[in-house]
Amino acid sequence: IFEFYKPDDEFSTEIVDTKKSFLMEEIKANPNVIFHVRQWETLKVKLKNTSPFDNNDSVSLGFLEDNTSYVNIPIYNIINNGVSNQPWPEETNLLTPYWVGSNIDSEVFVRLQNDTTYSVFWYVRKNGVSSTFHSQMTNTLSGQINLYQINF
Repeated sequence: IFEFYKPDDEFSTEIVDTKKSFLMEEIKANPNVIFHVRQWETLKVKLKNTSPFDNNDSVSLGFLEDNTSYVNIPIYNIINNGVSNQPWPEETNLLTPYWVGSNIDSEVFVRLQNDTTYSVFWYVRKNGVSSTFHSQMTNTLSGQINLYQINF
């Protein structure tokens, strides 16, 4: 069963009662309506503070597409096994979550387009020193949960 909706000139679909979803790429109508869709795949990012300094340690998470542009990828679930994530202050306009504390151990679930190249990046602050890291560019793998582990 497909459910179609049209927010702001963008067509999207959702398969009812599942976590699978599809991106509507193209719609043709002459005389039949033909939908060209691409499946979204799940990326699970595991964050773990494996060598904590103190309770002021922090980390935030984001994504790059084609290694150049920040992509605001919707997060559909976060499992916090340690401290809870926090929202950025409203005035920053950032939607990425961040964590503060020595017991950071979380799993973040996002959706990426099937067969898309992406990179995960994260900002870490420990002992008053800030550092930025990013993964190699990676293609999503179809039909499975794509996993990326960050130990900091």
